[in-house]
Amino acid sequence: MARQLVSEWPGRETEMARRVRAFDWSSTSIGPRESWPSALRTAVELMLASPQPAYVGWGPELISFYNDAYAPLLAGKRQPVLGQPFRSVWPELMDRLEEPLSQTLAGEGWAFEDELFHLPARVDRPQGWFSGSWIPLRDDEGGVAGFLSMFIETTGRVLAERHLRESIEQVERTQSALAANEERLRLATESAQILAWEIDEASGQVRYSSTIARTFGFEPSGTFDQTQLIELVHREDRAAVAAGMKAARDNYARYEGEYRARTPDGWIWVATVVVPHFAPDGSVERWIGISQDVTRQKQAEMRQATLLAELQHRVRNILAMIRSIARRTGETSRSVSDYAQHLEGRISALARTQALLTRDPGTGVDLRNMILEELHSQAPGRERDARISGPDIRVAPKSAEVLTLALHELTTNSVKYGALGSAEGQLTIRWKRRSAESSDWLTLEWVEEGLELGDTPVRQGFGTELITRRVPYELRGTGEMQFHSTGLVARIRLPLIEGESVLQTSSREVEPA
Repeated sequence: MARQLVSEWPGRETEMARRVRAFDWSSTSIGPRESWPSALRTAVELMLASPQPAYVGWGPELISFYNDAYAPLLAGKRQPVLGQPFRSVWPELMDRLEEPLSQTLAGEGWAFEDELFHLPARVDRPQGWFSGSWIPLRDDEGGVAGFLSMFIETTGRVLAERHLRESIEQVERTQSALAANEERLRLATESAQILAWEIDEASGQVRYSSTIARTFGFEPSGTFDQTQLIELVHREDRAAVAAGMKAARDNYARYEGEYRARTPDGWIWVATVVVPHFAPDGSVERWIGISQDVTRQKQAEMRQATLLAELQHRVRNILAMIRSIARRTGETSRSVSDYAQHLEGRISALARTQALLTRDPGTGVDLRNMILEELHSQAPGRERDARISGPDIRVAPKSAEVLTLALHELTTNSVKYGALGSAEGQLTIRWKRRSAESSDWLTLEWVEEGLELGDTPVRQGFGTELITRRVPYELRGTGEMQFHSTGLVARIRLPLIEGESVLQTSSREVEPA
């Protein structure tokens, strides 16, 4: 079968994609690009698509790949990195990295949080804190063939938290002076943008700094009853905050917590520490609170956690789908060469879909581009002869994976036996959107005419199974194949589901009839 031109892969216009295309891989242990397994190509596509720094090591020598976001970490390296064995790239870090590397290559994976790394190759900032994970990469046979490392730099948050802790410690060290010098505290907290407040134990009145007033829209100078404090806390966080403050009061101890608080502009995340201030007789005179807006840090942490979890999920399920394709191909192949040819074509079709998905994650795949990519890959130039018509439609990631395999089978058969392999044959591909059953539905028709098929029965192969069984089962649609003496008509109908994440599809086996 025709395959994607090696010179055009990976199909991105980033600096690292261009370097991967230009590099002489035949000089490395993984060989030229045309011999790479589909698992490696998929891993490289995922790495290049990541907005976070990402690094891939592949093969016995763990040959190195990295994306544009990773490049600043290598700015001071004197030797080349791309295409080099991982251990020779980072000899200064191997004492630190051997444990996660060994565990990942054993198939376990590794996660780390706020780890300090010394990076002399990054000249402007030779050290920093990072959080991320190491993910094992498996080859087409299921064995671990390398790793994918993704991470995010947390230096800003770590230093901010250190600054907050130091500020709190400073406040605790100077508790005895607070009563005599409240003005100094007010000036210090305002300059540091710290939200300072205190509760008088006897009266229950809350006094607050000017930064509190500006943030929450209070009167510049005033007080309110402590029972109103809980009303500022998000309903879902109130129970935890109330329990924490009760424990602090019962034990004359400090309270630490993070929660959402209401401001005139909406909800923010705040990190709060409250400590008791004791009178000379040992009783609690007041409670001193210091809060800081940590909304940006919290959002960054949640987004990073989501990306890492979804990426791990996506990699697992892509490999599951490849295993499913391999098994189904074996069931319908007549020989080893037939099996190899069909398996390579189907995995390449799946890889093309992953490339389309990662170019614009979260929005699905343009149906017209999906069809043209498949036609161009297997019948270069013949896409201009096909009659292609239909509105602009984006197909959700899960639907795109199944639909592209169906289009691949139809194209393969058409090149061998149908309109794309016959001068007299005519291929028509048309689709439309219709509203039905409280949602929009896609109807796609593949029509081949002008052939001489005769009355010979047509073997029901993998493509027929995909259209007639997998589309109804996985996509809750319908699929049919009608063969005539002069051609065939394939009709696929499925619901259009919007908003699926590119990293949330899953592979499911076709149920037996």
